[in-house]
Amino acid sequence: EHSISKVIGIAKKGGCFGGKYRIHPNYIYDKNIQVMDGYYTQVNFQCEFTNSDIYEGILTQIKKVDTLNLTQGAISYVLSKEMIQNGTEKLEIKALQYGQKYSELLNDKLDDYKNCMVSKLSFKEENFHNYNANVRTMKMFQTQGESTTVTNPIENKQNVSLRSYYTFKCKLK
Repeated sequence: EHSISKVIGIAKKGGCFGGKYRIHPNYIYDKNIQVMDGYYTQVNFQCEFTNSDIYEGILTQIKKVDTLNLTQGAISYVLSKEMIQNGTEKLEIKALQYGQKYSELLNDKLDDYKNCMVSKLSFKEENFHNYNANVRTMKMFQTQGESTTVTNPIENKQNVSLRSYYTFKCKLK
């Protein structure tokens, strides 16, 4: 329980929240006799990291906790609402800039028209992938000196995309 409390403290200092747990005895069978092998628990955290270095730092600290064997469950990268908003705003600005450049191209290419401009621009947001479940499973052993092993998650890029719909108005020459 002391080691689990240390892990929870490390995770919370790193900006994570959660950390509820229960400790359960872990049994193995030796010649059909049930023998207690230690304890196990499952602790769930939700964390938001701006880069993988912060995540690595927390894992490094957790690995230093004695008598702890850590197996990491599924970790998914999630775009925060702020990241989605910022990405959407940047895409909207790029779409408007594209529309203005395309208007200039129309002015140059269309012989019968002049003063082409974007009269309407609308957007449809697409492809937001939100996942949750940041899980870490821990097993406490009776013997001292057990190793702590953790596999790092595979970073996957999440995309914010925007579909742009343009309406152009041009005047006759």
